[in-house]
Parts: sequence; C-alpha cells; structure tokens
Amino acid sequence: MVNTTASGSRFRAPLGKVDGYNAANPSDLIANLAYYYKLDGNANDERGALNLTEVNSPSYSSSTKIQGQSIQFTPASSKEHLSSSNVTINLGTAYTIHLWLYWDGNSIYYENSAGSGATTGGNILGQFDYKANGTSCTGNGDKFWGIYVETSTGVIAFYIHTGGCNTGTILTYSSAASTLVASTWYHIVMRHDGAGNFSMFVNNASAVTAATHPQSSASWTRPLYIGSGGYFYYSGTYPNNITRWYWSGYFDEVGIWNRKLTDTEVATLYNVGIGTRYPFGSESYGYRSGRRLGQVDDVNK
Repeated sequence: MVNTTASGSRFRAPLGKVDGYNAANPSDLIANLAYYYKLDGNANDERGALNLTEVNSPSYSSSTKIQGQSIQFTPASSKEHLSSSNVTINLGTAYTIHLWLYWDGNSIYYENSAGSGATTGGNILGQFDYKANGTSCTGNGDKFWGIYVETSTGVIAFYIHTGGCNTGTILTYSSAASTLVASTWYHIVMRHDGAGNFSMFVNNASAVTAATHPQSSASWTRPLYIGSGGYFYYSGTYPNNITRWYWSGYFDEVGIWNRKLTDTEVATLYNVGIGTRYPFGSESYGYRSGRRLGQVDDVNK
C-alpha cells in the first residue's frame, strides 16, 4: 500500500521534491526501455515497437488509476485482456519489468477443457504459447514466464520455465509478505542483473532476492499478454494440460527494460505511491488526478 498518514491521506511534500528527489533532474529512465504502456485510452506502446490488441473490449478508467488513465478488466468471466503478436523477450540477460496492479476484490476466472469458473489465483501477465487442450508438448515447446497470484496465499509471484518438454526448470519467486488487498494499488518491479541474481520490489520494499535466475535458455518468442496468462503443462498430452486465467481489476503504467534498474530508479518509479511515468521528465512529477504534489488527496484515486 502507498504511504499514508494515520488519517489515510497522503503526507504533504514540498513541490518539486519526492523523498529528496529533485524533479528538475530526473534519472535517465528511458535508457534501454524496450516497451512502455501508459494505458491512457489505448494499448499503444509509447516506444512504438509493440502495440497491443484489446480483446473483448476492456475499458479505461479516469478515476481508479495512477496517472492519466488505467485499463480495467472486469468481470473476469468476460475474458478481457491485451495481447500482442509474437515478440522475442530474453530474460536470460538483464531486464526489469515494472507495473501498477489493482485487484477489485472479485474472483479471477479460469478455463480449461475440464471446465471454467472462479478461482483465487492464476497468471495475469506474461508470455506463453496458447495451444488447444490435449496438444502434445512434443514439437510445440512450453517455455513461459509470467506474473502470478498464488491461489492458496494471494501473494504476487514471478515464475519462469526454461527448456522444452519434460526438461528445464520451473522457478517461482514468491513475495511471501505481499498478500494482495482489494481496492489497493501495488507497484511491482521484477529485475535480473544478467548474472543470475533476481530481485522483486513491492511498493518500493524488497520482497524477493535470489541467486538462481537462469542466464541461458530464457528467450521466448511468444505473444505478450496483460490481464491474462496461461500454463502449458509439460507432461505429454494430459487432456487438461492448458489452463488460462483472466484478471479482475486494473493495470497501469507497464514497462519492460533491457537492463536492471537501480534501487534509486525503482524508488523514482514508485514516487511515494504517486508514480512516475514515461517520458520520466519533470512533467511526470508532482501531479496526480490533476493535483500538485504537496496537496492531499485520497490515496487510491
């Protein structure tokens, strides 16, 4: 959750300053930025490389957002999401994935050949190769990665599966102290230094550190999905080996960098819960919902 006073309002900060950060001299967050989605009324990539397609008509919100607008996926049973054409993303090298996430309190929706319905967890952003249930893994491969809400605990996790059928490893990095609370914005950052060291931040607090991240066999050419994800079980042709999930809530300000952002840059993006958005210049600071930084407003609007 964002920092608040005891009364639940954001504290007052000097205009032009955010936790000591000088808005007149922003860090160069554009360096090695591959894709960025403001989600202001469209799903276009601000870098111009990978525009996303709106599936089943998701809406955009001007009230529940970080800056500008956010995209809303609800109800989950309508299977609203964003998808791209095939794109190659190499997680074996240095990268950072950054987003704002808001759960509306409703169930995630799942479907596979055995049925469909409400559930408490699932994959909500990432790359996977959607195949029909019963498809043999042989010849199709099953590399995937994604952001996942754990079904039993409700915490945010990041998972990677490298290798092919019945090979490779599924690695899961779980932010055990970060159980999602409804109607709350979360700033989530996953990053890898290219040398096997993974870290995750939730609301600018370190949530996971691990030295087990793959440095090879971690390149995917798959569609990128936001608001949905899937899992291709790699155990042959089990009849329910494909499951897909759909998010109920909001996303805002999604970015992918081809480098590991520094701790200072992560803090800049979080910006005490206000957020800093592309193009990361001084116009990105000091405003939210039309208010100057230093004014007090509701923390979740």
